[in-house]
Amino acid sequence: MTAPTPQQPTGVSSQKRNPWWAGALLAAFVYWMLVRDDGVSSTGAIIGILVIGGIATGTYLLFRALYRVGEPRPAPVNFVAPTGPPPGWYNNPEGEGTRWWDGAKWTEHVQPPASA
Repeated sequence: MTAPTPQQPTGVSSQKRNPWWAGALLAAFVYWMLVRDDGVSSTGAIIGILVIGGIATGTYLLFRALYRVGEPRPAPVNFVAPTGPPPGWYNNPEGEGTRWWDGAKWTEHVQPPASA
């Protein structure tokens, strides 16, 4: 007898969390601390923080894309369009009257022929 496999609780993601934004925020804070006493205007400091944030974000996205290249992808879903006539009453191939076609097979429902 094999032991049952534990199941993932509902609503819990199995993906690892990567707080890349914390690193970008730390880098921006360190940059601000370094330039605030050097006489750099606040506009220049903000532009520098945005540049650092853009570089950090771009670097993160690049490494994330390169990491995901090798991940297995789920099999594509192939939808098969139904073939044949739609469901309805058709001439009974096994006798007189009409028989119900459910779109895939004949059912046991038959109707006697209409009287003229």
